[in-house]
Amino acid sequence: MARPKTTAESSGEMIPESKTPPESAVVTSTEAKPTAALDKRIEAILLCFPTYESLYIDQHGGTYSPATPAALRGAAVLYSNPYYEPQKRKK
Repeated sequence: MARPKTTAESSGEMIPESKTPPESAVVTSTEAKPTAALDKRIEAILLCFPTYESLYIDQHGGTYSPATPAALRGAAVLYSNPYYEPQKRKK
């Protein structure tokens, strides 16, 4: 097992370093992004899902419905879908 890194090894104290991600690395949003400034990649994904009014999309292109729990979707961002077409019921 590897020895933990310490910040005060010379004085003999064992104080572990805290490793926290920078705040800019973690992006979470509960509001839908405006559709005016969408990336081409995001637009292509939203075009594939016209039945969803809004979708969560992560940085790798993964898509999640709004009903997906936050623990599963992680740092995905909610986008409103400009290509949304409500389903028409058959009679």
